[in-house]
Amino acid sequence: MASENVNEPNRNETGAQQQTLNEPSEQYERPPEPQPITPIADAQPEIGPEVVPAQKSSREAEDYALGLAQMLDQRRINVDRLQIDVNGQTVFKMRDGDIDSRNTSITSEQTELLKKALSDPAALNGSVKITQGNQVLLHVKDGRVLVDSAGLTKQSAKVEVKTPDSPSEGLYERFSKDVNSSGLKATQEIAGNALKAGVEREQVVDVLKSQDPSYQKLTNERGEKVAERTLEQMVDAAEVKLMQEKMPQQQQKSQEIKAAKSAKV
Repeated sequence: MASENVNEPNRNETGAQQQTLNEPSEQYERPPEPQPITPIADAQPEIGPEVVPAQKSSREAEDYALGLAQMLDQRRINVDRLQIDVNGQTVFKMRDGDIDSRNTSITSEQTELLKKALSDPAALNGSVKITQGNQVLLHVKDGRVLVDSAGLTKQSAKVEVKTPDSPSEGLYERFSKDVNSSGLKATQEIAGNALKAGVEREQVVDVLKSQDPSYQKLTNERGEKVAERTLEQMVDAAEVKLMQEKMPQQQQKSQEIKAAKSAKV
């Protein structure tokens, strides 16, 4: 009986071993512990170039420009679309006889340039241009009166032309005197006469815009942009023709110089 008890397996030990085998293993990978988050410093705004605030429009300057428009109106000059440009920038504009606030911003400094263009244009360093629609009433640039069809500058101001025939005679009348053509062909010939006399291209364009009837007619029929583009083409053609006329003279001078050098040798 004692041997039976010795050989009999211990049921409790077997159950314990079996229970141990069936249990899941505790050797597993533990999740990483959370790391402390380092706060990111606030991004600093980029330092760019200093922005200089634009000069505000002066009420006194606007009143002066409006007074100039009223003076022109008293002379029976249409000012419905009057525009003043200073150094290429539109500073004053009217629409239907009233100030166009969206396109008007004139400072005291710009008004001083405008006053100088009217009172002492020879001392002006810059550009002042007054137009009514597509008509140039005044254009003064770097001390030279290019156009003054409304008689805004003093009588002492002079238009710089290499061959002034008569100071009191307008440029357009002077260079259209011997032109017998009509329409745009006449416009081209007038431009050629002015260029040949030494008038600068910009001045020629302004004079034609101000007084040429063909340009005015084309503007009314086709619009301002078409008229301006056509006028530029006419002036271009006049310049090309003038260059072609000068070429034989230049060739002749070149041949004379070569001949003179050969004679010396």
